[in-house]
Amino acid sequence: MLIANILKTCLPSQYNNRLKEAEGQKKEWKQILPIFFFNDILFPSSILRLHLFEPRYKLMIRRALEGNRCFAYVPNFTDYRASKGNVGVVANVVECQFLHDGRALLEAVITTRFKITDHWVEEGTNNLYYCKYDEIIDETENGDEIAALHQKGLANVEKFTGGFDPIRQFTLKEVLGEFPSERSTPSAVCWWLIKAMSKIGDTMSNQEKMALLCSPSLKWRYQYIIDKFDEIFVNNDKPLVH
Repeated sequence: MLIANILKTCLPSQYNNRLKEAEGQKKEWKQILPIFFFNDILFPSSILRLHLFEPRYKLMIRRALEGNRCFAYVPNFTDYRASKGNVGVVANVVECQFLHDGRALLEAVITTRFKITDHWVEEGTNNLYYCKYDEIIDETENGDEIAALHQKGLANVEKFTGGFDPIRQFTLKEVLGEFPSERSTPSAVCWWLIKAMSKIGDTMSNQEKMALLCSPSLKWRYQYIIDKFDEIFVNNDKPLVH
């Protein structure tokens, strides 16, 4: 602290420049994560439960727990390899239990979305990929339009969850997480509806899911999923979640 004060007093310009460089390096460190590949598409606030047994993923989870408890979840339906521009999500580990042979049982919550800007495989890790990424941030959109969609979204949540008995509601929460309420943000309600729709039979293709995951427009995502819900409920008052 004493040295920092001396530098701020004697070399203020150099000190401020070095401080900015250090902050940039810290930000870059936070945006480097090991990758877990899987053939499913998850959305922010999704609950992820995994049984890790591959050597590279057993190493991945140990490193995640030693660091910021996060890893990158990247949907992949072909070769389980990373490419620049791939879109994924950050998984934040909530609980993890190691078995006697090093396997791990974990639960994580999906948080932010990102796009891979660089990737590599670390030697000696049994093909464990790492990536640098840029977070996907929603655009600024008309507040009144979002508010109107938000009210429609909350009505669809009530339509979907209302009337279920306590056991069925508990099962839904295990799959989809806590039900949104009036206090939930528009983004949180929208993602919950997308999660719910993604679990109803074959109502959404992987192409549709990826389009929703990648989109920086909350307005478009909201309108898309509300229209989808209206379409489903016309034919089925209480669709089943798998």
